[in-house]
Amino acid sequence: MPGGLRGERLIKTGLISVATSPPGAAIDIDGRRQPLVTPAVLRNLKPGEYALTISMPGHRPWSGRVPVEAERAVTFEKILLIPDAPEAHLVHAGPFRALRPMPGTPFVLVFRGPALKDALVVDARNEKARPLFSPDAVFASAKLQSLHTIDGSDRLFVVARTEGVTRYLWARVEREETRVSDITHLFPEAPPEPRWDADRPEEIFFEVNGYLSRVHPESAAVYPKFLNGLKGFGLADGRLYAIEADGAFVRALRDGTDREPAVEEPLPSAFLKGAGSRFRAENVARGAFLFLSDTGSLLSNLYPYELAERGVEGLVLDRASRRALFWTRDSVGWADFSPEAEGLSAAEARWVVRGGRRVTQAAWVYEGSHVLFTDRGRAYLVETGAPGKPRILELFGSRKDVPFAWVEEEGAAYHLDRKTGALVRTRLFRRPAILPLSKSRDE
Repeated sequence: MPGGLRGERLIKTGLISVATSPPGAAIDIDGRRQPLVTPAVLRNLKPGEYALTISMPGHRPWSGRVPVEAERAVTFEKILLIPDAPEAHLVHAGPFRALRPMPGTPFVLVFRGPALKDALVVDARNEKARPLFSPDAVFASAKLQSLHTIDGSDRLFVVARTEGVTRYLWARVEREETRVSDITHLFPEAPPEPRWDADRPEEIFFEVNGYLSRVHPESAAVYPKFLNGLKGFGLADGRLYAIEADGAFVRALRDGTDREPAVEEPLPSAFLKGAGSRFRAENVARGAFLFLSDTGSLLSNLYPYELAERGVEGLVLDRASRRALFWTRDSVGWADFSPEAEGLSAAEARWVVRGGRRVTQAAWVYEGSHVLFTDRGRAYLVETGAPGKPRILELFGSRKDVPFAWVEEEGAAYHLDRKTGALVRTRLFRRPAILPLSKSRDE
């Protein structure tokens, strides 16, 4: 063999790719400081397990044991370095008694009192506030009964009561104004849970006692009970998805015509038995659906079918990463339906929080890499893909039973100060500029 290679064995190595927000963090491997900062690629690592620590002054360190394999890359591209003491920035002094998020939009709704004229909308892009409804509107003094939103939609379905009459309002929230229509005359009966497609919001759907109706506010068209015998429905990609009384899961046009099986494999015969009487269907990825029952059962059309037997109180999707987030009174879990997971046929619940005292809300954070959740008026952050046991970081406190609003584009949570009722912002990250990978001094 040539020269110095005689009798030597070539050792194949692996690498670790690391990126953080904020960037510029120090890197330690097995206690040894590396000559580079994040974002960086650590090369020429022999196969084995390494203790990786990422640190930055004024921030809580990140650490984990990372297995490295020959000719393989391990990536940690979404590490959030949280300040030692996250600062709550005052947005509006208020005081406010309630907050309602509009998920997937830059808008946050806050309420000084029970009337519609007491509501403000805050645009997180500039943190300016304005009245949600015009103080001169005929319904301004009406008392808010309920408010319905859809993830990613700028529309609101508002139920209010004035002078003994229940009114239904259809509102579109814009930067400078809210466009409102009184559509009370279009509803012969109260819609228990109105739903619409965020991408095609021109029609509102609601189901009562197995009958599905739809309303077109702009044209004032009403199509009552155009489908019957349903156990639940969902909307996605401009199509209607329905669970029929016999358990069949079908896809149709929005008027109920051209029905066909929604998935290739039929649902198991025992799929819906004992799980609940009504269902909400959600499309999380191509060919993957979730079904949340009124008793809190969370099911999927993919094996192993059952993600939670009962008790699920909330479900949030991140369709970009094809992940589902859900929670019970004391637990927070998620499921990955992406091709990069173990395969669509192996989607299972992964519980990142167990033994909570009273979980009331959860949201995807940082492109689906973290979960922000509240438990007994305290907000916590947990990373979903970190090695080892999930690390839970306490972030802030807010008024009990008042939700936060997470605005992904701003990397911030908006919440009410638990003492003053002011609207404050706690930022977890800023959208970074694209930085070149760090190189060692020897390269």
